[in-house]
Amino acid sequence: MSRFRRPPPTSPDDAGIVELIASLGQQLEIPKLDVREVRWSKIIPVSRAAVPIPSDWCFLVRQAIVMPARMMGKLTIEEWRPLIASSVLFQKKLRRSVDRRRWLYILLPTFLVLVGSTAVDVILRIYWISLIILLMVFPVIIVGNRHYGPYLKKARLDADTQASVLTGKEPFLEVLRKIDTMRQGDAEMTNAEKRSRRPLSLPTLAERIDNLQGIASTATSETS
Repeated sequence: MSRFRRPPPTSPDDAGIVELIASLGQQLEIPKLDVREVRWSKIIPVSRAAVPIPSDWCFLVRQAIVMPARMMGKLTIEEWRPLIASSVLFQKKLRRSVDRRRWLYILLPTFLVLVGSTAVDVILRIYWISLIILLMVFPVIIVGNRHYGPYLKKARLDADTQASVLTGKEPFLEVLRKIDTMRQGDAEMTNAEKRSRRPLSLPTLAERIDNLQGIASTATSETS
């Protein structure tokens, strides 16, 4: 490591967060949840780029959990519980169905376009037609992402719903509202959120809050 490179930031809560994740793994019956370190970062890699991490999200990456650096020390370990539980549920339980939709909406159509272009080139030897078919890859990917993005966002909201059963709806809502209050007073945080949510297909804070409030109102109406 270069002597000029800054060491990654650490928090006194890191050990407690790792213990929290181990406890959530047992509660959620996820035996292979092996998180050994906490990384506080401003960015998360997405494809070949990197985007800012929104203040209300964290991500499991191999044996680490990547947390938003701007939120270090601003939430207690217990306040992180619903946010981490939602991320764990999404990445360890709901991600498989999401990946199947990704294959259906993006990868399969792209594969068929490439096969069609190759077949026209090899069999018919009509190069200009094969080129036109090949150029269809770009609109196929764009249309596929438009269908896949909302499904990915819905799956993350479903993870919130399931996490609220484990951690409680009101504590979850309280921490989201607390982050929203911080965000409104922090222009840098707000600008970073605008740049990051779209490529990550993440629900906004308002969408997460509305989702949980809708669950609470439904539950209340059923019991009355």
